Amino acid sequence: MAGCSGIRPPRSSPPPTWSSPIPWIRRRPRRSPRTIRAVVPTRSRTRRTATGSFGSCDRAGSRSRSRTPPTGASRARGRSRDPERGLGLRGSLLRPVPARQRRRSLGGDAPLAPDPFPRMAAFRGGRDAVRASARDLRHHGFIPQDLAMTQLQSAQRTCCEFPCTPVQERFFVAELLAPGNAGLNIALRWSLVGPVSGTIVGLALRQLVARHEILRTAFVEGENGPVQRVYPTADLHVPELDLRLLGTVEREFDRISAEEARRPFDLSRAPLMRAQLLRFSEQESFLLITAHHIVADGWSMGILAREFATLCDGLIGGTPAALPELPVQYSDYALWQQALSDFGEGAAADAYWRARLAGFRRFEIATDFPRPPALTRDSAITSILMRPALTAAADRVARASGATWFTTMLTGLLLVLRARAGRDDVIVGTQVAGRYEVELENVVGPFINTLALRTDFAGVQNFAEALARVADTLQGALENGTTALETIIEIVKPERDPSRHPLFSINVIQQRAFDEVRCENLLLRGVPSQSAGALFDLNFFFVERTEGWRFSCEYNTALYRPETVVAMLEDTLSLLTGVLDDPRRPIPQLAARAAAAEAVAAPSSVARPVDQADDVVRRLLPLWRATLGAGSDEAGFLDAGGHSLSAFRLIARIQQTFEVRLEIDRFLGNPTVRALADVIRKATAPRDALASVVALQPHGAATPIIAFDNPFLFQDLAKRIGADRPFLCVMPAAHINGDPALSFAAVAAHYVEGIRRAQPQGPYILLGHCFGSHLAYEAAQQLVRDRADVACVIAVDGWAPGHLARRTRREAFLINTSYRLIRWQMALAKLLRGQLPLTRLLEKLRLRLGRPNPSAVPDAELERVLWLKDRLSQHPIAPYSGTILVVRALGEPTGLFLDPTLGWRELATGRLEIRDAPGNHFTIFEGESVQHVAAAVRQTLARLEDAGAPEPATA
Repeated sequence: MAGCSGIRPPRSSPPPTWSSPIPWIRRRPRRSPRTIRAVVPTRSRTRRTATGSFGSCDRAGSRSRSRTPPTGASRARGRSRDPERGLGLRGSLLRPVPARQRRRSLGGDAPLAPDPFPRMAAFRGGRDAVRASARDLRHHGFIPQDLAMTQLQSAQRTCCEFPCTPVQERFFVAELLAPGNAGLNIALRWSLVGPVSGTIVGLALRQLVARHEILRTAFVEGENGPVQRVYPTADLHVPELDLRLLGTVEREFDRISAEEARRPFDLSRAPLMRAQLLRFSEQESFLLITAHHIVADGWSMGILAREFATLCDGLIGGTPAALPELPVQYSDYALWQQALSDFGEGAAADAYWRARLAGFRRFEIATDFPRPPALTRDSAITSILMRPALTAAADRVARASGATWFTTMLTGLLLVLRARAGRDDVIVGTQVAGRYEVELENVVGPFINTLALRTDFAGVQNFAEALARVADTLQGALENGTTALETIIEIVKPERDPSRHPLFSINVIQQRAFDEVRCENLLLRGVPSQSAGALFDLNFFFVERTEGWRFSCEYNTALYRPETVVAMLEDTLSLLTGVLDDPRRPIPQLAARAAAAEAVAAPSSVARPVDQADDVVRRLLPLWRATLGAGSDEAGFLDAGGHSLSAFRLIARIQQTFEVRLEIDRFLGNPTVRALADVIRKATAPRDALASVVALQPHGAATPIIAFDNPFLFQDLAKRIGADRPFLCVMPAAHINGDPALSFAAVAAHYVEGIRRAQPQGPYILLGHCFGSHLAYEAAQQLVRDRADVACVIAVDGWAPGHLARRTRREAFLINTSYRLIRWQMALAKLLRGQLPLTRLLEKLRLRLGRPNPSAVPDAELERVLWLKDRLSQHPIAPYSGTILVVRALGEPTGLFLDPTLGWRELATGRLEIRDAPGNHFTIFEGESVQHVAAAVRQTLARLEDAGAPEPATA
């Protein structure tokens, strides 16, 4: 979904519930305080000390000084007389931190959060409430004054972990529910007019990554839920593609934009933002920017656009721009969220949502196609440019009625949805911006919150009455808008369905589209973005652009035809045109369309006695009770009050206790203690420790391609191969990796077992990249020995297994030396052309000298390759008589002593085809390179299929 700015009330009119709006004060489920801790490489001498939320970790591992309760005088300076009610610190009052203690080392000088004491102010209705801002917290010493960017200047060997905010937790869980969900991407396109180059763009973006620590943040599972891990550095590579070389520029631009928008992220690897530069001419380029919603929102992308343009302008002009220092970072906000949540008055907001959503029943519009059993993300956007006369009339009606323009347009849309669904009780979602404090204006991060808008149109006769009801709905939602969506879901407890959003299927927002930034040497303009993927069945948005207001809808293409969506847009504009001249005029009759009756299969949760004599049940029950409380043993997980975050915590506890990783859909499909125990029992049985197969492209009747390992790597290739050929990816079970007792043949046999389950009969097409080509080769050998038909083995930039082992020591030395010398020559050439930063070159040198950068993100994949390499060194390599396709990366070394067939010639006794693709070993599946790889694969497979059944391969 494109990044939404959300509804942002003006600062001059704060929500009336609070005397000063503080969007992060709210009630959250009580939990044990999370630990902010330093993550230190294994070889470092730094010790890690576990502390509470307000403790510290230092290099020596010493404890924090004890903090005594404040004196009566300090309590008189505006603090609550009742510490437990006013501050919610479980009866423990801690004094403000002296200046000398305001900065503790987390393996360096990373910040920690001392106990905040925001000043108290009158709360409407005579109750005390917290009134805090970033300035208050800093001024009174509750957050250190120097808690600006977490630069970790003296902690280059560490990274830091911080708690996630509720919106980040929600996105993390959404990723767990649907891994690789492109609907969580924000995809933008910026037009750049000026003499920009890939080097300048890369430098500017890397400065932004250094400036905003959220762009150097990854997300991992912690003890009590997800945590954000901030790294000192994060490398952002910006590939550049000249579209003039591809002929049809506009078509290629749209295709590449769509692919970039939908390519997923791995949340455990920073940065969670990527960019690609597409050149149209010497003076005109387009920059594709994609970020995950867990690190940004629509407002954030506007910040990045302005700062990027400023930095680029300075680099072009030769005078680097200096951006003003940020007063806070997103991790500060996360710490405030955690610290302030305990003393927020959330009962009133909870009561509002409980009353507002009582008797909740899902609101939907009848679909054109049957709803798939699981949530799908394929989407498209359709849009209508609204007439200026209509938008002006809506503005006049809004002013006359004391409403807003958005409220007026929303009313028209809800009336159309009411008619189509055939019911008066209409429920949709919307987003609020959540940036009320000045310090947050230029902070990059996800601040938006999602709210449910429920309006009852029963008895409404005219548009004015409908507008008043919608305005009342919006007012109430905004007054209680600091309640997190997850809390609302806990209150409502809707029936869960893996094919739907928990609360609503329709969303409505208003966007202020980013227009342009004009600098001396550069003009940056926003261009309408591609749909990254659907988060909702229907996502309506009003967006203001240069040519005027547009009424648009991003819709799920698996559910709706485009003409259905266009009809809803046109009906809304037609209704508004007919009623805005006289809002007291009766609402026109619209054709009703009853919602399709869809049976929602809910997991059975019939209460049955739990057998506590069972060993698995006996170990599972304490985990279940710790998550849901006593008395929940025989209830279903959702019936006992469970929600997505508590599900995450229970899954983490099960993984820690039983060493079993449960997918969220399997967990929710077995929602009782008894059912979970059965799942755990099967998962721990040796026969079920199987390789898993992911369908990257499940459609088509042609012979499937089966790739090895990383599915993220092959996403684009699977799409480029064609819609008629399925593309699968086989991945090993967790226990396989790193086991010293396994031979290379046993590892390959593990993959073959997964392949046989996914495709019982041949012919087989096996594809691997780098070391994955070795696994594909050995799997083909084993399949052939089992008398299976293997059509082709495809090795993408992978040397033949055992190539150096078959050489003499002198030959191996010459090959290695030649390869390294050519590699360094290529790196130096890139450095001189400005295509490789000096820091990257120094990092390569450090790695070559055996001194890896300890502050870099840990590379588990590298450890796995080294383990496989060790297993392969003890494995005999036999020749192969079947067809082998080798795709070489042109950016890799070639020359003296280096075999142009990458060593495959001596293994292939059958047909060997060699094809080339631009790019290097790491970029061969990106941009233009993947097009060449896909073309090579298509041509080879087409030739094999046209020739008929090949001669059986022999091993």
